[in-house]
Amino acid sequence: MTLKASILVVSCTPDYLNRLLNSLDQAYGGPAESIEVIASWNGSPADEQRITAGRLPFAIVQRDPYHFAGNMNSLARRAKGSVLIFVNDDLIADPNSIDAAMERLEQRPDVAIVGARLRTSGGQLAHAGIHFTSHGSPYHQLEGFADAQHPSNGRERLVPAVTGAFFAMRRDDFLALGLDESFQVCGEDVLLSLRARAQLNKQVLFCPAMGGVHDAESTRRHTDGQSANADDMQRMRQGWLTMIQQAEPASLMVELQAAQDEAEDLRERCLVAIKNHQDVSQQLIERSALLTKEHLEQALLEQENKRLKAQIQQLRNQLANPLYGVSFRP
Repeated sequence: MTLKASILVVSCTPDYLNRLLNSLDQAYGGPAESIEVIASWNGSPADEQRITAGRLPFAIVQRDPYHFAGNMNSLARRAKGSVLIFVNDDLIADPNSIDAAMERLEQRPDVAIVGARLRTSGGQLAHAGIHFTSHGSPYHQLEGFADAQHPSNGRERLVPAVTGAFFAMRRDDFLALGLDESFQVCGEDVLLSLRARAQLNKQVLFCPAMGGVHDAESTRRHTDGQSANADDMQRMRQGWLTMIQQAEPASLMVELQAAQDEAEDLRERCLVAIKNHQDVSQQLIERSALLTKEHLEQALLEQENKRLKAQIQQLRNQLANPLYGVSFRP
């Protein structure tokens, strides 16, 4: 039986997984029997007993050692859904996010991957698409520089790549590519976006209506051997170069448009910052002038008090003089 979608997750932490499963109940508005949540579990048997499924059907279908790309590729082959939704276990999905992703894939045959707008638990932007430097090094656009609800992050648009923390693909498209299992720590999601553009001649869509809370590496930082890796970075750079060489002109235009969008966003933020700086400077000038005026007034008052005190003391001295008031006649 083919389902509308399969949600794939790799986990070893019941607290994270339970929180995710609870959020997925609201992220998908369709009937529960039309979707499945399948997991690759690499935690302890005791922790597995603490997992609590929600409204959507949930099953652990494999218990393999942790390897993100390998685990996800295996889950994708087992999945029964025509659409695959990839989620990190430390994600909290926003309501109707899965509905939005599935609608975009249905409406846009030119799109291979739909990626989400993610924010930190503090409300800062965590992901709104991945861009590349002139050397092919990936980075998250405006990560940490803007509030997640800023209008510039609400534009649905084509982007060079998206994060693997929360994205959607048609099952057939994913199986045609798969995640590269040679990565040691991270980067297979970036390469997947690049290969979709170069090999499938399809695009990567940033969809703000598909959203959630994700504090980056909250799981990875507790896992041994999951720090930054130079070989993984080199693989991503080479993947970007290959995409540039192989992709159709329409896909290359995405790189240019992404750079222009970011430049305009940064320009807007610079103008706002300059205006705020000018306003603050004017306030400081006005405050300084006020303080100077108050200081001068205080100084004059103190000077006048000293003069009056001197006159009073002089009068007291005169009154204390026994000769005061005595007149002499020649």
